[in-house]
Amino acid sequence: MKNKHKTTSFIFLEFCIILMYLFSFYETGIFAGSVSPFVYFFEIVMTILTITGISICINTSNRMSNIDSLTEIGNVNWIMAKGGKMHFLKKLSQYTAIFLNMKDSKYMNEKFGNAMGDQLIHDYAQNLQSYIKKKGFVGRMGGDNFYIFVKNEYLDEFIEHLKNIVFTVQYDNTPISYQVKVRCGIFPVTDDIEYREIINHTSTALAIAKETGVDFVEYEESMQKDFLAERQILDDFKNALEHNEFVPYYQPKVDSKTEKLCGAEALVRWIKNGEVISPAAFIPILEKNNRITELDFYIFEQMCKDLRNWIDSGLEPVCISSNFSKKHLKDENFAEEIIQIMNQYSLDGRYIEVELTESSCMEDFQFLKQFSTKIKRAGIKLAIDDFGTGYSSLSMLHEFDADVIKLDKSFLYSALAGNDRSKVFVQDVIRMVENLNEITLCEGVETKAQLNFLKEAGCNIIQGYYFDKPLPRDAFEKRMKEPEYEKRKGE
Repeated sequence: MKNKHKTTSFIFLEFCIILMYLFSFYETGIFAGSVSPFVYFFEIVMTILTITGISICINTSNRMSNIDSLTEIGNVNWIMAKGGKMHFLKKLSQYTAIFLNMKDSKYMNEKFGNAMGDQLIHDYAQNLQSYIKKKGFVGRMGGDNFYIFVKNEYLDEFIEHLKNIVFTVQYDNTPISYQVKVRCGIFPVTDDIEYREIINHTSTALAIAKETGVDFVEYEESMQKDFLAERQILDDFKNALEHNEFVPYYQPKVDSKTEKLCGAEALVRWIKNGEVISPAAFIPILEKNNRITELDFYIFEQMCKDLRNWIDSGLEPVCISSNFSKKHLKDENFAEEIIQIMNQYSLDGRYIEVELTESSCMEDFQFLKQFSTKIKRAGIKLAIDDFGTGYSSLSMLHEFDADVIKLDKSFLYSALAGNDRSKVFVQDVIRMVENLNEITLCEGVETKAQLNFLKEAGCNIIQGYYFDKPLPRDAFEKRMKEPEYEKRKGE
């Protein structure tokens, strides 16, 4: 439709120019010098036609800059200008702003082809435009994103409509019903807010919708604070790596029989301006934004540096475990990268243990088996963390050859809170692991009662505040030189 208007407008202007050229030939040709009413009339007509043609072209150009070529509805320029004008006139508080994202357009492109995907976006846009009519207005932001202002009294009705939009598409001559699923960031507009904040708030709510899996999220004030804090963490992350603000702390692992240091776990700490930032404040954010893999390898390399320094100074270190996110399981070179760093510092594999959570192991069991084979060949141990939280825990224990099984601390707490089923589970798992010639470790041990229960159950290694909190490098080095813990009475 837009191209048709464009072609018609420019053909009309070209027609006028041709007529003016002919008239110029007429004036300078055989009738040159003659004056007649026809000449004046022709000049007037040509002037009118030319002005009209230029006006049409200007209008067409304006339309081209405000209409989306694929969907034939308003584009981002149009929706922002219209919303801004209404906000200036104090009329936008009657509306709710919605930032809408189609969920599966990428899947449609991959399954049915780009042409079908474009057609779906076009038809969806036309559906929105047709439905909303006098209830609001809609524009395409680009890609599979739309921005909508809907009158407040029609908001619930419109959301119900969004939940039930179904198209029938032809694929291989077969009709297929396809329900368009969306996620939306929603913000009821007020007159006392800047227009750009309306956009920011809906963008924030949409980001929350994507993260949480909740399709329709209404903006709340706390979201912006959390969103800005997250942005700040991500902005500071690269600089923190470059300036060595992330450091490994080492939490001792203790032999349950001898109560003597037998290993440690490297845990990340972020020291910024002299203050220690809790991992809970940044680990989930880095995990969510796929930056955690950088931090994992950074801490692993720092750990390897410390191991090398201790060995060079004549101190025999204990085996230290390093945590890796499940995000690494998508990397075919995961094992090779670990081994390469270990070799870079000329370390023997017996000093290193890799920890993966049980949940990540179950997501790609075959990959994990291949990964395990590679690192074990290099002499590196593999520990499965949070064991007992997955649905196939015992099956994995049967099929997978790990070196260390770390029991989830929730079972320990439950067992000592009077839950007999948890007590039996812990005891049976420890027994099975022992029969498989593997090692059991329980973390989160804080009391004498917990320690005694685990000792009686046969747990090999204890980790927790009962013996030690995570220690900075120098303090842990001192602990390695004095590996025996004094046995304490009571709690």
